[in-house]
Amino acid sequence: MFGELKAFGFISLHPISNFPLMAFPPQSETIISNLFYLAVGLAILIYLLRGLGILSFIPGGIIWFLILLAIATGILFFVEKSRRF
Repeated sequence: MFGELKAFGFISLHPISNFPLMAFPPQSETIISNLFYLAVGLAILIYLLRGLGILSFIPGGIIWFLILLAIATGILFFVEKSRRF
């Protein structure tokens, strides 16, 4: 089943159980990616709810802060994702 993938070098198999080894991302990458998705989701949600008039009392500076936070965490996420080690 996994032999054809192993032959092309796509996966490595566990030496004893012959099951594929799962490569998990580093812990820092998952924290930054979760923070990025949270910041983007929260910025979009608050922007939409403010536009609909439900959260009209939230000042525009908070929305700008959330958008800039999403951009900053996106840059950090890209830098962390592009690291080779």
